[in-house]
Amino acid sequence: MDVKFVIGAALVFQFAAAAFALRLMRATRWHTAWILISISAFLIAIRRLITLLRLISNDLSAPPDMTYELVGLGISVFMFAGVAWLAPLFFSISNSEKELREAVKKIAEEKARSEAIIAAIGNGMSIQDTDFKIMYQNQTHKDMAGSHVGEYCYKAYNDREKICERCPVEMSFNDGLVHKIEKCVSPGKKMSHIEITASPLKDSAGKTIAGIELVRDITERKHTEELINRLYHKNELILNCAGEGIYGIDTNGNTTFANPAAAKMIGWEPGEIIGKFQHDILHHSKPDGTPYPREECPIYAAFKDGFVHHVTDEVFWRKDGTSFPVEYISTPLKENGRIIGAVVVFRDVTMRKRLEEELRKHREDLEEIVRERTADMAIGIDLLQIEVREHKQAQEEIINFSRRLETIINSSSDIIFLKDKNFRYLVVNEQCAGFLNSTAEDVIGKTDFDFMPEEAAEACKKGDEAALVSESPNESEELVGDRWFHVVKQRVKDSEGNAAGIVAVIRDITERRKMEEELMKAQKLESVGLLAGGIAHDFNNALTGILGNISLAKMLVEPENKIFKRLTSAEKATLRAQKLTHQLLTFAMGGVPIKQIISIAELLEESIDFTLKGSNIRCNYSIARNLWPVEIDEGQINQVISNLAINAQQAMPEGGILKVRAENITADIDNPFLLKGGKYIKISIEDNGIGIPEEQLSRIFDPYFTTKQKGSGLGLATTYSIIKNHDGHIMVESKLGIGTIFHIYLPASGKEVLAKRDLEEGPMTGTGKILIMDDEADIREAAGEALTFLGYEISLAEDGIKTIELYKKAIESRNPFDVVIMDLIIPGGMGGKETVKKLIEIDPHIKAIVSSGYSNDPVMADFKKHGFRDFIIKPYTVEDLGKVLHRVLTE
Repeated sequence: MDVKFVIGAALVFQFAAAAFALRLMRATRWHTAWILISISAFLIAIRRLITLLRLISNDLSAPPDMTYELVGLGISVFMFAGVAWLAPLFFSISNSEKELREAVKKIAEEKARSEAIIAAIGNGMSIQDTDFKIMYQNQTHKDMAGSHVGEYCYKAYNDREKICERCPVEMSFNDGLVHKIEKCVSPGKKMSHIEITASPLKDSAGKTIAGIELVRDITERKHTEELINRLYHKNELILNCAGEGIYGIDTNGNTTFANPAAAKMIGWEPGEIIGKFQHDILHHSKPDGTPYPREECPIYAAFKDGFVHHVTDEVFWRKDGTSFPVEYISTPLKENGRIIGAVVVFRDVTMRKRLEEELRKHREDLEEIVRERTADMAIGIDLLQIEVREHKQAQEEIINFSRRLETIINSSSDIIFLKDKNFRYLVVNEQCAGFLNSTAEDVIGKTDFDFMPEEAAEACKKGDEAALVSESPNESEELVGDRWFHVVKQRVKDSEGNAAGIVAVIRDITERRKMEEELMKAQKLESVGLLAGGIAHDFNNALTGILGNISLAKMLVEPENKIFKRLTSAEKATLRAQKLTHQLLTFAMGGVPIKQIISIAELLEESIDFTLKGSNIRCNYSIARNLWPVEIDEGQINQVISNLAINAQQAMPEGGILKVRAENITADIDNPFLLKGGKYIKISIEDNGIGIPEEQLSRIFDPYFTTKQKGSGLGLATTYSIIKNHDGHIMVESKLGIGTIFHIYLPASGKEVLAKRDLEEGPMTGTGKILIMDDEADIREAAGEALTFLGYEISLAEDGIKTIELYKKAIESRNPFDVVIMDLIIPGGMGGKETVKKLIEIDPHIKAIVSSGYSNDPVMADFKKHGFRDFIIKPYTVEDLGKVLHRVLTE
């Protein structure tokens, strides 16, 4: 049975028992008894909840016992069954004092059982109120720290008058999270290490009412870590002092480590051979100088066949090209049963070979002597063999331990090192050596002053000194260059308890801090976006009233009148303001583009000229005359072109030339831009500014990436998103000091561009009965008066309820409306989206037009899906209103 299920079931029964108790407390007069039951059940439930959360988060530091949890489940079921059984009994005999006393007795028994369970927990446990007064201790906690219920924790444990520094309970109260620290304590004369875990205890409203403190003795673990450190140090000393050459290779044949004796014998520095192909360095030729094939090399055979290979009659080659005879043993190196390389132990047997040669020459003369002393030599040989075996065994043990320890620290992504009390490096992992731009062999024995500027080395030394005299680990967050690191330094003691050095673990937390910063940026931008969207919507409503009244005024004067021309200029200026609000809405809301067929040439020149007006930038246009039409959201593409023009202007602060080209192209199916095969318009915008560094080109379209001090990093990200939403592609080319070119590819449309009506031509007239719904009185009246002037019969409504009422009456009177124009959003009332659904139920053939200042609203982009026949974006002119009515009435 899964322990999570057992704990979860116990948790459910405890909470159910507590709920029954609370209900009985309100229904009977025995409040005290039920309060005790409720508290007891909640305490046990909270303990179960903590254990379950730790299991879910894979925290196995204190794994639960299945037997204990099954007992807890039985008790929980018993408590729930007891309370459930007693509930109807207490309701029916609530006035009976005898049964009340029996219930109180049973509650006390349940409370005693619950306390017995908590007391049986292996770890010490205490509960402190928000003033740090000890409310409860289980027996284990009392055994560790003594009985102090009712006392303040800092006074009871440390004889202090205020809260201890870095108190985990205080930190849990402050941020509502679980905190864990390790401390060294001295109860009596015995030094012990403990781990304290603090978590907040909250009520049903989420308010912190107490803190739970778990204490675990980790002295044995600390002693084990100290022993490993000592053994590793001894192993390093043995390896470096060994007279034999010892080196390791991976399965590719590359050297992974070498002791000083090995490097000295072959004439290399230890750091020079790390990572080099071992066979090509020292074993490339046979004793006679002929090439030694790699596939015949016994050294490689060790990690191919998994056996130890002992060779006595080969040569190794020095860096200077000379050779020397060697005896070597190649042993496979295994990790988790898998061969990861080999360790080679070799010795120079030049002297032995000379002696063997001399012995061979004098063998005949010495045969008699040898025979006489055979017995003595046999004993000596046996002793020598025993010594050799013991020596080999010691070497293998050293190599195995070194491999295991090295694997442990090198597998960590953190920087790990050990220093002596003079702050010289004793042990470093690969990450530490890489951080110091050196090798592990080169770092050993040196200090930070050998690798860092004096100021940085002094800062490190101060941190080391503080850790050397501190009883507890020193933690800090430090900025090194552009990277943030979490640094933990801990004093290391020798066997007599004196400070022998420090050990440090340093973790790169740059990405975590960046994520926190990006989250803050996103929250700020979300607020700005909401504000921008609201401003744009209200501004569009205001512009609609202005534009409607200007259009009405134009209808009342002759086109030859000067006032008519002034009104036309004001109308154009208002339409330019409309583009600005459209950009605000695109920034605030994004959304699906509302596309229409246009010619890109005019939009290019208008957008760039408007953006660079008054600047010291000169534009050169090279636009093909026969450009194909495109189907785009004019406002969004206008924003793309404006963004690129602004970037070009900022890249040329002293002025310059902006080259703008547009041409027709046909993309193949296998084009490098992953575009669909077909026709495209290619737009190129080139400046001769400062350019973009090559290493930043791949990130310029990333959200929030910017090289400007005050930039938001959203301009090019928005540009990229808009082009992708148009099924297009954008790319960039740049060279520092020369300039930058942005290329945009937009799909060409096979449809024809609709001819634009000039503002001075006048609106389209018509006939029909029109119902206008808008919450702004100025907009309703202006639109109504304009359509009346164009020949339509008008009715007005301020919200959806009024609209439905008028529509029903018109149908009942057999004089229905031909078209209904509805505002999409009615603050505090029924808007167009909801209203049109109701009207379709009344009249499935209704002709409805949706209107909104939120041009990027999804309803506007897919209006037919929501039951509308057409749309019109605020602010709109009388001409726009006349055209959309004409389309709907004649379709």
